[in-house]
Amino acid sequence: MTIAVFESRLGNFGGGGRHALRAAIALAGQNDVEMWHTGQVDPEALRARWNVPLERIRLVGVPDDDAAISARTAGLDGFINAAQGRFIHPRAKRSVFLSFFPTGIDLSAGGRMRWGAGSVLRVARLGRALPPTLRARLSVLPTRAQVRALAAYDAVWVNSAYSQRWATHYWHRDAEILYPPIDPVAPLPKTPTILHVGRFFVGGHNKRHDVLIEAFRALLARLPSGAPWRLVLAGSITPGDEHHGYARHIEALAAGLPVDLRFAPSHHEITGLIGRAALYWHAAGYGVDLQRYPDRAEHFGMSIVEAMTAAAVPVVFGAGGPAEIVTDGVDGQHWQTPAALVEQSLRLIDDPPLRERLGAAARLRSAAFTLEAFDARTRALWAWVTR
Repeated sequence: MTIAVFESRLGNFGGGGRHALRAAIALAGQNDVEMWHTGQVDPEALRARWNVPLERIRLVGVPDDDAAISARTAGLDGFINAAQGRFIHPRAKRSVFLSFFPTGIDLSAGGRMRWGAGSVLRVARLGRALPPTLRARLSVLPTRAQVRALAAYDAVWVNSAYSQRWATHYWHRDAEILYPPIDPVAPLPKTPTILHVGRFFVGGHNKRHDVLIEAFRALLARLPSGAPWRLVLAGSITPGDEHHGYARHIEALAAGLPVDLRFAPSHHEITGLIGRAALYWHAAGYGVDLQRYPDRAEHFGMSIVEAMTAAAVPVVFGAGGPAEIVTDGVDGQHWQTPAALVEQSLRLIDDPPLRERLGAAARLRSAAFTLEAFDARTRALWAWVTR
């Protein structure tokens, strides 16, 4: 069976790209699988960052054009679209939309009203007379072709129960959960380090590095003078001037604090940081009206689970995927305000036995997200699609 998996931003080293690539590799055992991408992708960089066996698949660059990609799927037995917001009409025999959050189309009652009004305005060519904010919202309303394309997929897969609920709400589709696979990290002797791993980018489910830095500043003020605790923020910078500007802003916020910024760390460097971290912080979604903008929460939280495999205690903003992964008070902590993040972290710093107990429970919880479980689930879901 010839299968193509498409992820347009594979070279950005985001969690979605890794998820899609691992799905391609999982299906490669008994199938001929291509991993389609746009732009430049360095295979050696993928290997170094994600420790993936690329020899099982073929990396194929494709035009950055939905119609051209749609036409290219016509000769395939299977097509998996993992490109977020790209409603490519599938022409393969069987097709799946692998969504990390159901953005772009809103078929809820309110969404259909906005869509209908937007269609009238488009036809009447009244868009120029609208206020800029309303004109911007009109510009991102889905077309009928996009809605038809979504309906043409045989199945929708998502990365969490959180995304599954919103797929039902927005897309009126029953989605199957395919949790991303997590490579375990060997625990190392713990150091007084608080870690966060995540891309530096503007918009969407921004990781809120600013919140973490300010919380760490407040934490240091509560610790004894000379306390050895450090905050490490590690991750790649999404290409683009605005994203690099954001990274420079974070550097400025961290100036004068014991904060280490690691841009574009290697896989080896990341595993070392995770193995030694005592605590793991996560703040994506904080300060956002998540009923109005649910996509701005963390959709799953791969780096959180990676930290849990190494017995770091996760202290996470209690919404979205992280609230699903971490059970508050059992294998980590939830927080709703930065002040609570500081208080919970102080308690863990001051109580090593509690930290050790929650870290051990976190490691047990992480066993639900192994590569073996992912491979088996991917193949089972694909078998159902092609039954």
